[in-house]
Amino acid sequence: MIILDSDVDKKSLLDILAYLLWEEKATNELSMFHIDFTKSLYKKILEEIKRQVEQWQDSSYRDDFSSINLECRDMSDLFFLEKRLEKIEQILTERK
Repeated sequence: MIILDSDVDKKSLLDILAYLLWEEKATNELSMFHIDFTKSLYKKILEEIKRQVEQWQDSSYRDDFSSINLECRDMSDLFFLEKRLEKIEQILTERK
């Protein structure tokens, strides 16, 4: 599997996975295996981002204004990505 080094790459991939799960036409074409796999991949990447944010919070490089802004942005992104997954799971449950 390709290793995604950049948070931008990870977030872009999450956008693509979210679209595949969110878009009704796409989920109609996918089997339950593919939907579950896509959701699992989303969660795995999300966990990696969460781990990076936690490491960042534990680091000592948070003393300047820019670092604090980056940390807050990352926490905001993480919140958004988690909420989006919750909404997707809710919609997939309603479609069944």
